[in-house]
Amino acid sequence: MPKRVRPKKRRKNRRQRTAVELKPLRRELDGLVKDGKAEQAVEVAWAFINELCGESPAGPASQSSERIKAGVLKEKLGEFEKDGLLQEIDAIAADDERAFVDPILEEKAAPKRSRHGRRALPTELPRETEVIPVDDTERACPCCGEQRCVIGYETSEVLEFVPAHFKVIEYRREQRACSACRLGVATAPVADKIYDRAMAGPNLLSHVAVARYCDHLPFTRQSGIFGRLGFPIATSTLCGWSERVADDFEPVAEYIFAMALAAFLLQTDSTGLKVLDRSVEENITLGHLWFYVGDRRYVAVRYTETGEGATGPWLHLAEREGYTQADGTKTLDRVFNGRVANATEVGCLAHARRKFVPLFDSDPEAVRALQFFQLIYAMEKVADVRSYSPEQRLKLRQTRSKGLLDKLFRWADAMKGRRPPTDPLRRGIGYLENQREALYRFTEDPRIPLDNTEVERQIRIVALDRNNSLFAGSHDGARRAAVMYTIICTCRLAGVDPQAYIADVLVKLSRGWPAAKLDALMPHRWAEVRRRAAAA
Repeated sequence: MPKRVRPKKRRKNRRQRTAVELKPLRRELDGLVKDGKAEQAVEVAWAFINELCGESPAGPASQSSERIKAGVLKEKLGEFEKDGLLQEIDAIAADDERAFVDPILEEKAAPKRSRHGRRALPTELPRETEVIPVDDTERACPCCGEQRCVIGYETSEVLEFVPAHFKVIEYRREQRACSACRLGVATAPVADKIYDRAMAGPNLLSHVAVARYCDHLPFTRQSGIFGRLGFPIATSTLCGWSERVADDFEPVAEYIFAMALAAFLLQTDSTGLKVLDRSVEENITLGHLWFYVGDRRYVAVRYTETGEGATGPWLHLAEREGYTQADGTKTLDRVFNGRVANATEVGCLAHARRKFVPLFDSDPEAVRALQFFQLIYAMEKVADVRSYSPEQRLKLRQTRSKGLLDKLFRWADAMKGRRPPTDPLRRGIGYLENQREALYRFTEDPRIPLDNTEVERQIRIVALDRNNSLFAGSHDGARRAAVMYTIICTCRLAGVDPQAYIADVLVKLSRGWPAAKLDALMPHRWAEVRRRAAAA
């Protein structure tokens, strides 16, 4: 019989395993504290705690969990006012803005979508017609006995799925010789292959890469799926194919990174990634993936072995100029203060609002702050509903949104002296104070978004992959993953199928696509060429 493990010993083993897993995190936190980056250390610790709790790496709570309906917020604020819990502060009421916003949004409210019935099947899907004849006993007319003729059809449709399957393409190189003199043999050139001595075609290579980095299927699962389809492929072979695809797409990813850095607006954030590393005692370390979204068109991902600014944004964003939006982390201070770059900092209203959401049920003043944030976002919705031009949107921001921010900061200044420094509301007010100038930045240009949530949406691809793969096999593997994340995320922003894009571009790159024409391989330009070709 197997030896029974006592509960005390089981708990001891669990504690030992936990201590080993936490060593990389503890080492990173100690390094940040020694470098005087205590606030960044707190942010890293909170991110780790949120990951353990199953929350989005983008912040303490996902965007959907932070959403508060206007009616609920107004009702909660009314309850606090009725109970006398709200402190009287002059000149901060938002009644005028509410009276402006509510009629417009109610008038243009989209009708609720009916949940009954099914949607029509797309006309572009291939169709097979199956005719069901009338039974032989019903073909004769019951009155005269003559055969009934076909006058039409009743049509119904069923959606069917054709399982994926392999096919083999056999290349036969023609050989020709002279039948008269029988001297010399002419042979057709070798068929174009993506990789010499590799049995995979471009569509199979693309499928493996997209399944791994977009659909989050580890190579072991893909191997099992291929086995059920009739041809098992070893995990090592799949890994080798994926590595070569990532290496081929590295120049394209570098060009996307350059385009993102040159963008009018650059949004940035980062997330951790566990990586196997035999050079450390625990055999696992915590790397970082830095996401850069340029003009909501280009998504560039860079991997660094640590979360330090010197190997990350200080290097990536050196000499960056222009609007750069982030969540207020201290790591990026050098990008804005001239030490590594002179970028213009843009604040994130979503991060500022996020500090008050957990206090919704407990602190009436937090509800008041949330009301201001809600109205600022409502102004943007008004501009969307009325299809404002950029000039009209800018005017709305400067006349109404800026006034709401003024009232929010007047409220913050008044509350700052009424709460102790350790109060949770005071910490939210402290974030507002640190980001005061940056939070006003969206009132300077209509192209600047209110928040940094676009880059957080892109980071979710790593969070989903983390739940399936747990860690990267090496630092080189993590760098290749960053390349594929760059390609796939940029394709998704352009509305392009990444599998079709990777398969087509792989062929172009294998035939020696010139580096001077990489701009034509950008997903949005590639899609435009395909649309024109389809129309022609």
